[in-house]
Amino acid sequence: MIAPDLFQTSHYRFERLRCEWPSDPLIDWEQIKSLFLTLSPEDQGHCSRLVARYLSLCHRIGSRVGSPAEWIGTGGWTGFLEAERRGVRKLEATKTPAWVVEGTPAWMTWKRHRENKGQRMPSPEGIRSERGYGWWFPAPFPPEPQARRSDLPEEGVCGLASRETCSPARALHAPLLPLSPYQDQER
Repeated sequence: MIAPDLFQTSHYRFERLRCEWPSDPLIDWEQIKSLFLTLSPEDQGHCSRLVARYLSLCHRIGSRVGSPAEWIGTGGWTGFLEAERRGVRKLEATKTPAWVVEGTPAWMTWKRHRENKGQRMPSPEGIRSERGYGWWFPAPFPPEPQARRSDLPEEGVCGLASRETCSPARALHAPLLPLSPYQDQER
């Protein structure tokens, strides 16, 4: 029998919310728990995870902290969740350069990539002895070349047994034809 992950249970998520919320003897935690359990597991996770940010913001700007029932009932975490998603998108949009050491497979891949584009490879420079000679590139490996329209099969050439025609997109999902006439016999 596999034990459930305790961090994924509704009970854990509720206790996390309860521990984060400032203590107040007027809060009826049983009522809050029944309200909390009506949320989807995903919303429960967001509600309990983002409450610390809400409380921190209220403290920082000197605003009144609402009740946990208001937080749950109005979906108070949605604004924080959207801000978090915007931050992730912004972070993903920035490119962090990667140090590629000369002579590694990554270096050779960058070298071929730049030669194919008609660019020369930069002279390696030494940065700190433990890194060795190399260069800063936008990523550890160059981007994959995109499939050009000329690389796709012609209409109707899908490797299908029948003579039906298909689109190039369908050709990418067609079964592969044997490479040799003996390949089917070898299986």
